[in-house]
Amino acid sequence: MMTRMQVGDLSRRRLYMNVVSLYAIQGLNYLSPIVVLPFVLRALSTEGYGTVVLVQSLMSYVVLFTDFGYNLTAARDISLARADPRAVARVFWTTSIAKSLLFLGSMSVVVLVVVCVPLFRAQMAIVVVSALLPLGSVMFPQWYFQGLERLTEASLAQAGSKILLAAAIILVVRRPADAWLCALLMAAPQALGALVALAIPGAPRPPPFVRPAMREIAASIRGSVHMFGSTLATTLYGRTTVVALGLFCGTHAVAIYNVGTRFVAALQSLATPVTQAIYPRVASLLHSAPREAWNLIQRTARWLTLLVGTATLILAVGADSVVRLAAGPGYAGAVTVLRISAFTAVAISAIAVPCQMVIVSVELTRPLLRVYLIAGVLNLCLLPLLLPTWGANGAAVCFLVAECVATLLMMRLVWIHRAQAGGAPPGQIARISTSA
Repeated sequence: MMTRMQVGDLSRRRLYMNVVSLYAIQGLNYLSPIVVLPFVLRALSTEGYGTVVLVQSLMSYVVLFTDFGYNLTAARDISLARADPRAVARVFWTTSIAKSLLFLGSMSVVVLVVVCVPLFRAQMAIVVVSALLPLGSVMFPQWYFQGLERLTEASLAQAGSKILLAAAIILVVRRPADAWLCALLMAAPQALGALVALAIPGAPRPPPFVRPAMREIAASIRGSVHMFGSTLATTLYGRTTVVALGLFCGTHAVAIYNVGTRFVAALQSLATPVTQAIYPRVASLLHSAPREAWNLIQRTARWLTLLVGTATLILAVGADSVVRLAAGPGYAGAVTVLRISAFTAVAISAIAVPCQMVIVSVELTRPLLRVYLIAGVLNLCLLPLLLPTWGANGAAVCFLVAECVATLLMMRLVWIHRAQAGGAPPGQIARISTSA
């Protein structure tokens, strides 16, 4: 029988291997879109690329409703139940069926929007193929791999699919008329990744089917509603900014904004392997060994601040060269967008995401919803003031302000509840949250 120290060493080795393998694999995962970007920008017109981005921003609302916060709540539930295969199966199938129903309901709303808005109706081919984006969210159970701490296989599947699709984009997207084909290939990574994951030897397979009752599906949706509300509120300064920019300033401005923020997303990806790997561990430790959990979170935040902060400074200084090499002279306006947005990467990756892991793990999702609503409403108020005059730069300023406000409020929330709850169990912490 293994001693407690041996179990702890094995657990730590698994965590470190998850992080190292995720960095190796997700380096390819995030590098492929950056490599493809220059080919896409030169093959499509600025308006064509902006149209693809705008339509896929619309489809991202369906992804949002389909995910419904399950990427955090279901991963937490799988992590806590993984010693009981039947409980894991019940969580898996309840979540999968709930996500399928949410997908069908939200797609019906998008159909009405497309029919009623001429800008989207004129791009019907791009709209249809972009529906693969939310369908892939249903097909690929990222939360399942994360809860089992088997992210190596998930990342390998996603990296393989993205490399294949990146090669396809380079080979077949040649002219502006290929915008629909570009949209199809850009929307396909998760759907293809689900098929690749099934072909990886030893990767987790779906557990034996357990038919959940409707009341279990309803309870699952209710259990994620606050997390979904928080995620929905972030769209008030995320996806909504892109859609509003397109309506106020056209698809050219959308293309400029997307190019600038694409590199910021790459910066944030530096933190993704670490946060994905430690989240199940944090969720478990906050229930069993809170002091170890806080130590792990603090160490992680310090290292992410150093890593992402250094990369942010380098990118901001070299923004001119980066945009010129990647996008060409026609996207020079993206330089300012990049520099304004770059520092959100530090706020999100090194501070907001670790705070969010704590908030979800100790069931503080209701006050988190208030945080995101405040930031989202602030962004909505700023958009009509800044977009007509500043265009893409105004959108970047709105996002920066909203994200910084959200990060500060999350830090305050975690600080207050750590001080008030002390060593209290998560349920008691959640009760304290209602009075904060």
